[in-house]
Amino acid sequence: MDRRTALLGLVAALAGCGGGGGSASPAPALAAAPPAAAQGPLAAPPPPGPPAVTLSSNIALWGDSLTDGTSEIPGYSVQLRRIYPSRIVYDGGVWGETSTSITRRVLADRDRRTWVTVFWMGRNNLADPEQVKADIAAAVAHLGGNARFIVMSIINSSDETRGTARHATMTQLNADLASTYHDNFLDVRGHLVDQFDPNSPQDVAAHANDVVPPSLSQDGLHLNGAGYAVVANRVKAFMDAKGW
Repeated sequence: MDRRTALLGLVAALAGCGGGGGSASPAPALAAAPPAAAQGPLAAPPPPGPPAVTLSSNIALWGDSLTDGTSEIPGYSVQLRRIYPSRIVYDGGVWGETSTSITRRVLADRDRRTWVTVFWMGRNNLADPEQVKADIAAAVAHLGGNARFIVMSIINSSDETRGTARHATMTQLNADLASTYHDNFLDVRGHLVDQFDPNSPQDVAAHANDVVPPSLSQDGLHLNGAGYAVVANRVKAFMDAKGW
């Protein structure tokens, strides 16, 4: 064997053994890691919502002389103060005011929007039921998110008996209010009519005529002390049932 042949054999042998004398196969190459996804700027947190409204357990009564009472017999705010001695009871009743005048005062008031609120209005402009409904709607809207309000039914006088035009107007208006305000409507008129004394002929006749009985009235429209006690207790029962 000449020198050239020997050198070629040596090169072939080295190539067969991997060039280093080991028999293990070379390790596979690691796959390259995928490039990191590009990240945009972090989303800004949502802006804070409006602060929660703190509701008050105090009570605001809005209305006319039926709310305020008379100089001899004060309205039902007096009884409610006795029932709820730890609460403020505001008497917002003003003699002779229509629902429009009452609502104007409600809209100007910013301090009692979070109170439990009772609206008893429309008696002095009963002949304009559409205006009464619009005024009550505006007064309720003024409360914002406070749903703790009562819309009370309008009562009739002793001469607005069943079958008269005024009685029909009142009945329809109260039905419309009940339909609009549902669980916030309180038929205090019907409750007063039902509190007649069956042993009193005058009360029995009043009940038949669908008017407030004389035993609860001082002048055929405004209530006496017993009548206002009936209203106050009815409002209390309503509020207690709602957990207000």
